[in-house]
Amino acid sequence: MRTLRAITLTLLLGLTLPSIAAQPTKSWHGYPRHDFQFEGRPASVIAPLREAALMPAGGKAWIWKARFLDHRPDLDLALLDLGFHVAFLEDNAETLGSPDCVAAYDRFHARVTKDFGLAQKAVLEGLSRGGLYVYNFSAAHPDKVACIYADCAVVNFESWPAGKSVFPEVTGPGAKGSWESLKKSYRFKDDAQAKGSKLNPINNLQLIADAKIPVFHVIGDADSVVPPAENTLLLKTNFEKLGGKMELIVKPGEKHAHGLANYQPLIDWVIQNSCGVAAARPVLSGANGPAKRILILGDSITHSGRYVNYVRTILATRYPTRELDIISIGLASETVSGLSEEGHADGKFPRPDLHERLARALDLTKPEIVIACYGMNDGIYKPLADDRFSAFKNGITRLADAVKAKGARFILLTPPLFDSLPIARRTTADGAGGPFKDYDQVLAAYAKWELDQRAAGWIVGDIHGLMTRELAIRRKKDPAFTFSKDGVHPGATGHWLMAVALLKTLGIGPEGDMAAIEVSSERASRGNISKLATDSAGVVSFTWTTRRPAPRDLELEKDADLLASELSPAKWNIHRLALSGLKAAKYSLFEGQTALGEFSREELARGLDVATLDQLSINQNGERLRKAIHDQTATVGDAWRSHVGHLRPGIGKGLPLDQATEKAAALGVVIRELAATVELNLKLVPVP
Repeated sequence: MRTLRAITLTLLLGLTLPSIAAQPTKSWHGYPRHDFQFEGRPASVIAPLREAALMPAGGKAWIWKARFLDHRPDLDLALLDLGFHVAFLEDNAETLGSPDCVAAYDRFHARVTKDFGLAQKAVLEGLSRGGLYVYNFSAAHPDKVACIYADCAVVNFESWPAGKSVFPEVTGPGAKGSWESLKKSYRFKDDAQAKGSKLNPINNLQLIADAKIPVFHVIGDADSVVPPAENTLLLKTNFEKLGGKMELIVKPGEKHAHGLANYQPLIDWVIQNSCGVAAARPVLSGANGPAKRILILGDSITHSGRYVNYVRTILATRYPTRELDIISIGLASETVSGLSEEGHADGKFPRPDLHERLARALDLTKPEIVIACYGMNDGIYKPLADDRFSAFKNGITRLADAVKAKGARFILLTPPLFDSLPIARRTTADGAGGPFKDYDQVLAAYAKWELDQRAAGWIVGDIHGLMTRELAIRRKKDPAFTFSKDGVHPGATGHWLMAVALLKTLGIGPEGDMAAIEVSSERASRGNISKLATDSAGVVSFTWTTRRPAPRDLELEKDADLLASELSPAKWNIHRLALSGLKAAKYSLFEGQTALGEFSREELARGLDVATLDQLSINQNGERLRKAIHDQTATVGDAWRSHVGHLRPGIGKGLPLDQATEKAAALGVVIRELAATVELNLKLVPVP
């Protein structure tokens, strides 16, 4: 579920214990799940597919769900998408936050922080009776808590599970069996001893307040099972008297129902109070949570689909469980300003205006996110002029307002650069009879205005700035270098830079999967490793659950300078395997029975870039995946472009929408199969 934005991250994924490694890694909503027994209780640690987010003091950020792992996992999934881990310890004895329960949870905390590398401070999540656990743990160990999220939470056991049959002054119905269980686990000899106990969270808030632990509660004001007046609202009063602060969302008319229609404020709050960054969002988060449908608008550069497909290949392999419906309907010649130069297309037709089709596009596609890239055509290839600039600003503002009016999230991209060098003979000093030779200065002004809108809360990705900087670097080495042969439409490298700018705007940076194994101690410090073992002959075997690299683009690989730079596609495809503590001088690496190569002990300790091992299964079928993504983008885009309608002549008609949807669904099955996370069964055999 997503905006991540300045969180300091490292390439740490999930660390595995020897005892856990013996058990197969399971899946929880598509995320690697490590199940194990802790003191006779089922326990789980669920790892993100992306690199782990780190806490400021070190260690992997995590949310600890006190009860009901599978109930309303919306927040947990959003945080997994952001790089958090999720931990869970089942309380099958229903000890309900008793001192013994808190002590066991503290031992569990020690276990997972040591063996999984989780941070000392956790985000605690308490749904319903889970409130008893998170508050009593926080009161006992405030130094181990980053913040508390409680939803319809029990924080007063006199209200629940005791209820009005035990304490007539409360209104909650209680639960007799759970009350008897609580008295037993808390060692109360009778009801009277429980009355007013300091072990009741409502009476035990001083240390939490002193530690300034942030608290966020959600309640339904019609909750009769866990009445807010006797739980959250009473706790708020007591907590604030002690100097504590609580964020509160009240759902009018709601009963004992958990969750929110819009999780984004809660997600932002958790990130701010754990990793220390405000307004973080999961990758591709819409206004009300993780988005499924994305509409992409633009001119002929977007119409070509190349940068869109680069982004889609990264998304497909980086987030293989996310189902995204991406509709890219860029239209050749289109403007957002509504302007058209005299005699455009030899007088055959004026440039189409986005606003002629925008309302239909939004109404029909119903997107949760709209991404738009305009500007190249909007200055009409003439010098900067107030009227044309005003038309562009007005067009972009109208677009943003229309998107926001539909409740969708708007992401704006500055235009690519215009390069006069390759078409110098066609350019003119005044824009009459040919493109203005300094037209890129116009686009720079347009881009600056767009970037200035960030101050008003707009999300703006800077394609123009990135391409301008990179062109200057390239020209120092090769004065004739260009990203576009016709000055307007970028080639492969230019489209990749556009993709990089969009990816970074979405919070997706250079990262990948890394596995680091200490063979002598049979321990993995990085990566989702299981079944790690060394036999008597010194053969090391293990299973690495990992994502597939994004498909390689042979056109990009012709650009040696790109591959040598920090913007190289390889940076978005890191797959590294390192093994230390090996005894033999040299080893053969196998996947099953397939030999992958021979490597020295030193090479293995430094780490192998497994994306370069052509025989490795995750490096197979990349071209099939690339083609399936390309075909799906084109099929969906052509069909929706025709279905929405436009005034641009010469554009081929797409399939009827129902046929295109069927074809796209079939391609989606192929994409998900080819992009799915895989288990690599690897072994190292000593070379005599």
